[in-house]
Amino acid sequence: MNIRHIKERANQNLVDCKQQMIRITIIILLVSLIPDIFSEGNMIAQVIRLILLIVLMTWNHGMVTATLKVVRNNSHLLSDDDITVGMKRIEDLFFTYLVSNVVVYGVTMLTTYILFSIFGSILKPYVLQAYFTSTTSLANYLVQLIFSTPSLIMLLLVIVLIVLLVYILMSTYVFAMPYLKEQYGISGIKALKESFSLMSGHVWDYIKLELSFIGWIFLSMIIMMVVVRLLSFISIGSLIASIVYVVFSAYTFYPQYKVSQAVFFEELAYYRYEIQNIGKDDSFV
Repeated sequence: MNIRHIKERANQNLVDCKQQMIRITIIILLVSLIPDIFSEGNMIAQVIRLILLIVLMTWNHGMVTATLKVVRNNSHLLSDDDITVGMKRIEDLFFTYLVSNVVVYGVTMLTTYILFSIFGSILKPYVLQAYFTSTTSLANYLVQLIFSTPSLIMLLLVIVLIVLLVYILMSTYVFAMPYLKEQYGISGIKALKESFSLMSGHVWDYIKLELSFIGWIFLSMIIMMVVVRLLSFISIGSLIASIVYVVFSAYTFYPQYKVSQAVFFEELAYYRYEIQNIGKDDSFV
C-alpha cells in the first residue's frame, strides 16, 4: 500500500472539516485523561482508575465514527454527537472493545510471563536487590549493574523488545475491529477473526503508516516531558503537561493520523466488503 497516498488522501478529506476534527479530537482526548488523575495514590485511587478505564473503554469510538464520515465524504454530517457516541452506544460496543483489549493485553502478558519464567532464575537476584535498594541509591546501583554485567542488560533489552513486538503485532491485527463494527456491524469474536484476516499480509503496511507519524509523536512527548519538568513544583504539573500534549497533538498531527488510519481501513475493506458483495444479499449485522 502507498502510505504517502493514504496520508495525502487524509489531508484532502480534512480540508473542509479540520477545525471541527480538532475540536472533536481535543474533547475526546481530554476526557480520556480522566483516569490518569487517579494514577498516583492509594489503593482506593487505583480501584477508581481501573473502574474509569473500564467505563471509558469505548469512549474513543467517537474518533472512529468521525473519521469514517470524513473518509466517506460525509464530513458535513460531523457533529458533537460523534464525541459521545462511544458512551451512548456502550452496550453495543463494549464486547467488541473488550475482546480487542483481552487479546492485545492477554497475549502480551502471557508472553511476558513465559519469558520471565524461562529467564527468572537469572533475573531474580538482581530484581530483588533493586527492590530493596533505597530510591536514592537505585540510580547508582543500576549504573553499576550496566557496567558490571552487560550481558544481563542485553537479556533485559531482548525481553523488552520481544514483549514490545508482540504488543505491536497484536495491536495491528485487531486494528480493524472498531471500524468493522462501525461500518459493517461486525462485532465481538467475528470482528476479531475478520480483523486478523483483513490485516493478514498488511501488517508491515500498517506499521509503516504508524512510523510515518513517529516524529510528531516523539516531539509531542518531549514537549510534555519539558512541561512536566518545568511544573514539577506543583501537584497538577503532570495533568497540565498532558493537556498541553493533547492540544499540541490536536493542532499538529492527530486528526491527520486518525483519518489516515480510517483511509487505511477503507482501502483494505472496500473491495472485500463492498465490491465483492454487489448484487449479493450478504449481511454482516
